[in-house]
Amino acid sequence: MTTTEEALAKERAEAKTTAALQAEFAKFHESGIKPNVSDPELLALLKEGRHITVEDSTAYTVYDGEKIAVGEALKRFVHDRREFVDGRTLPREGVTGRPGVTSKADLKTFKEKVAYVNKFGEAAFLALPLTGQVSSEIRTFEDFRKLPIEEKNRLINADPNYMEKLKPSPGHRMPGQAFINHELLERQKAIRPASRGKR
Repeated sequence: MTTTEEALAKERAEAKTTAALQAEFAKFHESGIKPNVSDPELLALLKEGRHITVEDSTAYTVYDGEKIAVGEALKRFVHDRREFVDGRTLPREGVTGRPGVTSKADLKTFKEKVAYVNKFGEAAFLALPLTGQVSSEIRTFEDFRKLPIEEKNRLINADPNYMEKLKPSPGHRMPGQAFINHELLERQKAIRPASRGKR
């Protein structure tokens, strides 16, 4: 293969990747979610620690341990990293595709708070939690343990070996691993020599 042919093949691969990413971003924007950063910045944030692959004109990446389309990964990413999105455009929990306010933190200005109270009433405003539900990518067993049962079931049904792929949490053991309390062992070692000398 000559240098020109290699350059053409590389250019075609880049064009294919660009077209697949543009299609995934179009799907993401159709959801009505409005990020606070540009598409290239959002893609750079998503790519941190992840690889993008293109198969059959669809761009994929691995998120939460499962291979999904980039458009779906972007939706999960902005739910997990809410500082990069206008929270009011995120779908409400349990209701797909319905944007709305889920916490007082979503109402940024006094004007927005007044508009919310005028529309839904003071009781509805007072019932809002101060901040939305904290969510993040599942990387450790501790993250997995905090999930609701339905989400745990969904992840394990999608991949029966899901838990084996998780990193152990500091101070916790993975299922099937022996738990060693190193702090207690050190205290016992410090106590034993002192108690033997007193006998």
